[in-house]
Amino acid sequence: MSVSRFRRVLLAAVLAPLCFHSPDGFAQTPYNLYPIRPFFSPQGINDAGQLVGVSFNDEGLGQGAIWTRGGNPPIMRLGTTYDAANDINNAAQVAGTHNLPSGELRPVVFADGGMRDLGTLGGARGVAFAINESGQVTGFSRTAAGEDHAFLYADGALKDLGALEGGRSYGQGINNSGQVVGYATIAPGEDAPARAFLYSGGTMTDLGAFGGVASSATAINDAGQVAGYALDADGNTRAFLYEDGRMTDIGTPGGEWAVANAINNRGDIVGYGGIASGEGRAFIYSEGKLTDLNNLLTPHEGWTVNMVNAINDDGEIAGFACRPHPDYPAAFDCAGVFLTPVPEPAPWMLWTCAVLLGWTCFKKKDYGRFLLPEKSVAVK
Repeated sequence: MSVSRFRRVLLAAVLAPLCFHSPDGFAQTPYNLYPIRPFFSPQGINDAGQLVGVSFNDEGLGQGAIWTRGGNPPIMRLGTTYDAANDINNAAQVAGTHNLPSGELRPVVFADGGMRDLGTLGGARGVAFAINESGQVTGFSRTAAGEDHAFLYADGALKDLGALEGGRSYGQGINNSGQVVGYATIAPGEDAPARAFLYSGGTMTDLGAFGGVASSATAINDAGQVAGYALDADGNTRAFLYEDGRMTDIGTPGGEWAVANAINNRGDIVGYGGIASGEGRAFIYSEGKLTDLNNLLTPHEGWTVNMVNAINDDGEIAGFACRPHPDYPAAFDCAGVFLTPVPEPAPWMLWTCAVLLGWTCFKKKDYGRFLLPEKSVAVK
């Protein structure tokens, strides 16, 4: 083989996987991982890639904060020490909780450098868990009768969403239509089991479970798809997708249990679940397939993503990861993490790749043989 021919063969071997990659490992989008320092525990994300959660100082005291990649500074604290930030919309309005000097919690929205107390349903405490693009909020509040009820904050007022049979309910997710999901007790008593609910059109609906007695809905997208988790008949916790009146078990990363924490408008679900060894691993459920997120990571310096709490419509994910500590082998180094999907090659790049591949495969004198029938009649 000539040197020039050898070079073409070698180049073809390199280009072919790039032009026509289709192995199972690349069937799903790979992700880059970015650890967040100082220690930050993310809970929510918006489409600008801003994360909200709790930032901890050197004394271990937590405070609600917004993290912005490339920001100066990257972490902006909200409220006061012990306040929490749970969700953020695209206008950077944050649903969270303010800790009063008395120790009671109040549902609040942080926005424009200030804090708005949403009030309560008559009791002394409440928590805001989720916010939509119009600033509507859900969470729960203590009523005057002393029971916790899910609420919808809209038009400057709290609306009591009621409960199922047990008397207590908790809102955990809201979409842009104002539909709310969460969980509510189905019997009286402090230890009563709870069921996932969907509140829509003034009605709270029990979404059921997988043969067990308990379930919880954690998030809802604009198409009305609901994510959450439910007990099966064997007592295992299973992640679910609820749509068209049906609850579907979406699987696990390899073990017996899983919890779904968030869903975006593309129907992608993220959460965490057990693998065969029993350890917890973060997962993504997309296009009918559940995958351990750790199998989709680009080189990441030994991090293992154990849990994820949020995903935006661009597929960016907020989570939590650990790795063996570089200086203390018996300890772990843990951090909040920001996961970003690796962009697919642009069409022009694939076209260029295909042209180069073609050039490597055929000598100049082979072009005519490639384009014309093998037997041809010369015209004299």
